[in-house]
Amino acid sequence: FFKMERANENDENNNSRPEVKHHDDENYILLKELKDMLIAFGDLEEGQEITPGSPQDISIKTLEIYLIDFLSNILQEAYRRSKRAGYNKIKLRDLIKVVEYDEKLFLRIPFLYRVIENY
Repeated sequence: FFKMERANENDENNNSRPEVKHHDDENYILLKELKDMLIAFGDLEEGQEITPGSPQDISIKTLEIYLIDFLSNILQEAYRRSKRAGYNKIKLRDLIKVVEYDEKLFLRIPFLYRVIENY
């Protein structure tokens, strides 16, 4: 999501910081949902305009980066477990096995399962 480029070693200014290039908003797939969550938790006011580069904008984008990274790690580990068992798709039991070491996350599974059933 963020691409950091190091300054060329031959530059006169070797003490310069790496340049951070931000992607466009269209590359962030969860911005609307995360903004709605922040409104629900009281961190943002409903109808509040978020300008690009503002602290709120950066916070939402950073939160999305962490969320996608977290989900990717869990899903990759569950896929590895499923692959070892001879499956090409993630099995629910492997996903549960991965998250059972995180007690807080593991205890939310029954609630999430009931929510999914109601859809």
